[in-house]
Amino acid sequence: VKTIAGFTSEEFVQSAARMVMKIVPDQPIPYLLPKSKAARFRVCTTLASAIQDLGYRGDLGYEKFLYTNDADTRAVLIWLMNKLPKHDEAAEDGDGEATSDMDIKRALKRWYLQRYNPYTPESKRCLLTTCTIMTPDSAEKLTKFELNYYTKYQKLVSIQPNRHDILPPSLMELNTKELCIVAEQQAAFDAG
Repeated sequence: VKTIAGFTSEEFVQSAARMVMKIVPDQPIPYLLPKSKAARFRVCTTLASAIQDLGYRGDLGYEKFLYTNDADTRAVLIWLMNKLPKHDEAAEDGDGEATSDMDIKRALKRWYLQRYNPYTPESKRCLLTTCTIMTPDSAEKLTKFELNYYTKYQKLVSIQPNRHDILPPSLMELNTKELCIVAEQQAAFDAG
């Protein structure tokens, strides 16, 4: 699994259950999802209540494990990762299972620090920059002067931005703005 979107329900349940068992070793939690829907429900409910017993404050139920979404998966795994007991890495290198647990912890930390994470510091984010793109509002409403300006003097949309890499975000911004205007006009028309 390279991204949060790659987590299936089975992988999410297994990861969360193994972390809970690391946090509370004497609490056995099933970490494999059975084929039966009723059994899946029971396993996910047990796991959700175990995590809530550890102090998780967010909304958590069986559906968060059976029907995963990126935000909830990330929130639960990061919370569990922060609850994992802190051990000296050098002491754990002798034990194969502990080493794999540290590998999981390191992988989760790398995953946590990836670019799309909203909690990543600004210096590591990839920010989108846009510029205003000039287009006529509607060809039917243009005066003769405006039509002359747009046909003879207005730069093409593709060369209006001063940098090529800001053209796609600028076009997306323009399109979104126009869609919002149309939606507002439609809502005003529908309202009366």
